[in-house]
Amino acid sequence: MPDVADQPAKPPRTWRPMVLWSAGILLVLGLAWFVAAVVVTVWQVRATISRIDRIDQPIKRLGGPDAAARKLALYVRMPERLAPDRVVAVQLLGSCGPKAVEPLVAALGHRDSGIRNAATDALVRIGPPADGPLKQALVQGVTGARIRAAEALGQIKAPGTLEALTAALGDTSHLVRSRAAQKLGDLGDPRAVPALITALEDSDGLVRYWSVVSLRQFKDVQAVGSLVAALRDREEIVRLAAVEALGEIRDARAVDPLTATLEGQDRKLSQLAAWALGKISDPRTVEPLIRALRSEDWELRSNAAWALGEIGDLKAVEPLTRLVEDQKTDHISRDQARRALEKIRGEESPK
Repeated sequence: MPDVADQPAKPPRTWRPMVLWSAGILLVLGLAWFVAAVVVTVWQVRATISRIDRIDQPIKRLGGPDAAARKLALYVRMPERLAPDRVVAVQLLGSCGPKAVEPLVAALGHRDSGIRNAATDALVRIGPPADGPLKQALVQGVTGARIRAAEALGQIKAPGTLEALTAALGDTSHLVRSRAAQKLGDLGDPRAVPALITALEDSDGLVRYWSVVSLRQFKDVQAVGSLVAALRDREEIVRLAAVEALGEIRDARAVDPLTATLEGQDRKLSQLAAWALGKISDPRTVEPLIRALRSEDWELRSNAAWALGEIGDLKAVEPLTRLVEDQKTDHISRDQARRALEKIRGEESPK
């Protein structure tokens, strides 16, 4: 009888096969989920977009607004090689209603400018439901998202936008501050004027420029002093915008500084100052404008002639007549002088 000790030992029990089988099953299930949740979804959206011009109700085709919002949001996050025409997907998100707000706000910071622009437009279409997330993005988003959030908020114009955009004038990015200054003008709320006047002291020229442009829209006389100071700004675009703003506000306090600008050495500023003085139409500017008729710059001559017609002082008749009769000067200045004479004499054709 064989010795028990000589019999081969039973192999020890191991959980390795069971673990491997379980891992394999989980891998298959995960792959199946990926195919169902990602691949099929991307394929469905891609097929819909490729036939967007030939199908009706693409949102309904994708399962309605809620389902479409989820699918389109996933599609936008995919690489371009797998998900072409992502801008179209973002545009479709704008038709999905409030459910699309979160992915659209996330898209405001996308590296693709086309997607950022489309997301901004889509959020504007959705309107007030996007207001809260946009205000949060204006504070917490990346720079690109904050810029686009300011843009969208300025167009939606929901309550509280004035305060949000005013606060954005203190943003660390000059691009965000300049967009906030621009949209405060579009908002049209005169309570923004003091903040815009303060923004004229910003270190960045673009911020100062958009602050001037917005102040021009309000035509508020409390901005005159700061706009006069902006005539000496180190950036030309700010100086030019300040001349235009002062012309639109039409406050007499701007007459002397604009007259000095008219007679200065900066050609563009002189041309625009003549126009601005015509808008203000103060009789004190007649003599300087008459002198400008003798300028070698045809644009300055033309603008001065127009301004004298706006003021309507009879002292301008003789110099304007000389300009009309001067065959050596350009026809544009002569035509403008002729129209100015007609206006002064009351012969202007009715509009």
